[in-house]
Amino acid sequence: MPGALQGSQFWSPGVDYFNQGWATTGNYVGYDRYGRAGIAGRATYSFTPSLSVYGVVHALFTAQSVDTDTGSQLASAAGTGTPSRTTISANSWVSGDSNYLGTEVNLGLTWRFSPNTAFDLVGGWLFAGSALDAAECQQVTSSTPTAGTCAGGRVVKKDAQDAYTLAARIRLAF
Repeated sequence: MPGALQGSQFWSPGVDYFNQGWATTGNYVGYDRYGRAGIAGRATYSFTPSLSVYGVVHALFTAQSVDTDTGSQLASAAGTGTPSRTTISANSWVSGDSNYLGTEVNLGLTWRFSPNTAFDLVGGWLFAGSALDAAECQQVTSSTPTAGTCAGGRVVKKDAQDAYTLAARIRLAF
């Protein structure tokens, strides 16, 4: 992803190559369609040339407000991909509600214990923004809802939950 902040764990590729990826905005069409802007900073302190710690703070926003009267489902059956928005009711797609996707805070350690080899350990927390909120149709009657109307049910707003990660890797460079 051009301009991606090195050290970001949720919004761009980070230390964990295998499990993260649901929100890496450069991999799938998701919140990119709303336009995005972020502000980030990274500070690194080197104890020795081979041992350093760093902290990252990264806030992400959309240019166009995200309509949170829509549902959210993963883009693929495999459980990967950026969550896509789905129609829930007649109020879906009417107006945007929020531009704030969230703020990510990371603390990491890099230890270069031999030539061309490094150990990385990072922990991150995503303070979920209100643009990640979603809605769902909860059935009140036994009727099957028609697509996009939530007939026989009620639309319930769901607040986005914070997320966390802890990852480690050994990186070999040849």
